Amino acid sequence: MKALPESVVIGPIVYSIEELPDLRDDDGPIFGELDLAGKEDCIRIERDTTIQRKVVVLWHEIIHAILEQAQQFDVPHEIVGVLAYGIVDALRNNVALREFDTK
Repeated sequence: MKALPESVVIGPIVYSIEELPDLRDDDGPIFGELDLAGKEDCIRIERDTTIQRKVVVLWHEIIHAILEQAQQFDVPHEIVGVLAYGIVDALRNNVALREFDTK
């Protein structure tokens, strides 16, 4: 993968994916965020970073979206980070997982 997809479908929601420069929140620079308050549901990713980091950050935000849909708001941010790195590692190191489809 050389570029992130334009969107991802998680449950019943389509989340657009935007790559923006100088992404920040109230505490300073960030690598990504899940925006549910705008006109459309959106995942924003810092544009000026490596594709490896973008993939991990995208998975991090996907996990947040899954947890939000399940109304699991108290999952520690560190757990979300560990899951994101674990998913990326498992997919990268196990071709069968990337190609597996139950349809």
